[in-house]
Amino acid sequence: MRNSDPFADLIRSIEENLQRGEEWVPPDDGGGGGEPRQPMSRPSRWWWLLIIPFLFLLLFNTIIGFLTDWSWYGSLGLDSILWTRIAASLGLFVAGFVLTWIFLFVNYWIARRVEPFGLVSTPVEQVSDATGIRVPVIAIVIFTLFSFIMGLNVAAEWPQLLLFLNQSNFGVMDPVFNRDASFYIFTLPILEIVRGWLQAVITVSLITVVLVSGIGWRGWRMRTGTLVHLGVLV
Repeated sequence: MRNSDPFADLIRSIEENLQRGEEWVPPDDGGGGGEPRQPMSRPSRWWWLLIIPFLFLLLFNTIIGFLTDWSWYGSLGLDSILWTRIAASLGLFVAGFVLTWIFLFVNYWIARRVEPFGLVSTPVEQVSDATGIRVPVIAIVIFTLFSFIMGLNVAAEWPQLLLFLNQSNFGVMDPVFNRDASFYIFTLPILEIVRGWLQAVITVSLITVVLVSGIGWRGWRMRTGTLVHLGVLV
């Protein structure tokens, strides 16, 4: 007759799993017969390779367009115009990407320092445990993708940047604000671009701070530091 002692069943279960070289997981309380649950396997890291064809498809039209423009400008002897446009566009992309990424990551880092346990027992932690990907890695991937998109949006404003850098006065003054009319053609659009960028990154930073701090998931109470952080962003 089989021994019904639960302690003996527990010892037997541990010994069997150690002999098979498996990780022992405590049995369920709901009458699982003392059988160990298999540990959740982590996803393969090879899924990162899927990003390569995605990037190729994303950049395919850009590469074809560049080669076409290069050939056309070269045939006209106007290579300098093409390289000026590329330099302005590339500079704006790098600036938009780097500044966006730094802004988001700094706010994420501050939020984690202020509330280090904000993600405990939240869907974010559950997704992290299920995929085997740590929360900081998830945050970095999201920040990188968003920064890439913002970099592309800013890079598309290269004509306005060149107009701003090569502006000249019109000699006509605005009767209300007493500014030269060139301000509204060359400078004001740049300020609008900066305002739009700030609005986008601050909105994403606010969402990040709310998620990282566990606001809404773990109640509506928050630390003083979190409240100050949100107040500064707002």
